[in-house]
Amino acid sequence: MIRGWQRAMGLAAMLIGSAHYLSYGADPVPAAEEAELLARRLVEENLELQADIAQLRAERDGLLARLADEQYASDRLQVVPERLSEVGQAQGSVSLAGWSVLEANRELGLVAVRAGARDGLRSGLMLAVIRDGGLVARVKIVEVRERIAAGHIEALAEGRFPQEGDRVVVWRSRRE
Repeated sequence: MIRGWQRAMGLAAMLIGSAHYLSYGADPVPAAEEAELLARRLVEENLELQADIAQLRAERDGLLARLADEQYASDRLQVVPERLSEVGQAQGSVSLAGWSVLEANRELGLVAVRAGARDGLRSGLMLAVIRDGGLVARVKIVEVRERIAAGHIEALAEGRFPQEGDRVVVWRSRRE
């Protein structure tokens, strides 16, 4: 990618040098050198800006992770434990978050959740889908956008499948 920029800047330098020579009748060598210096400065500035963008993205990701951790800590203060014996192996408790299922796809085993990065969701987070006070499914978040997230269904309660409007909460194992 950088080489492409360098070629483009070199071509621009040659064009500037040629235009300078034709319009002023001056020696093309100093103008071409000046254009080449300008092109190099622009390439260097572009690289610096790319580094700045990468640093800002890393800071943003750190802040989003911190926000998710703070949301998690806040949710823990509002925990309403529920026994979820229908899953079998992993007994757990959940915290209320006010999220819900937007859509569920039985063929793909995916659930779309009405919550996203703004709400503190992040990839790898385990969620529980609840309907009428009972567990429907355990879901692992695999994709997070600003206001929506997608999760893979890890476990289902017997005879149940997530539906639009089902409540979604953070899954907490007893080991935490």
